[in-house]
Amino acid sequence: MISTPITTRRHPAHLPPANLSPIKLLNGPCTSSGAVEHAAHRSHRCRLESVLRETGRRQLQDLGVIVDGRVIIIEGRVDTYFLKQIAQESLRPHLRGMILRNRLIVSS
Repeated sequence: MISTPITTRRHPAHLPPANLSPIKLLNGPCTSSGAVEHAAHRSHRCRLESVLRETGRRQLQDLGVIVDGRVIIIEGRVDTYFLKQIAQESLRPHLRGMILRNRLIVSS
């Protein structure tokens, strides 16, 4: 008699949830929260965050970028309106027809 070893059986708790097929959990260098995000949105968000890092402005490196459907939101605090404008204009060429909402707060 041949029996299946117990170690090859999968307990239901070890199976991935069925509702996670079209999305991925955040787990990479550009993660900012533990929320669930669509893979295409995550990719676009990571690209936009790298654009902000490449400006060379230290304050722009810590800003948050959210991709919500066809809207891109930048959030955070900067010291001047000039930095707020630099953040917005550095992202503008990468919008691909999306709407940009600048929610940066100037706190000088």
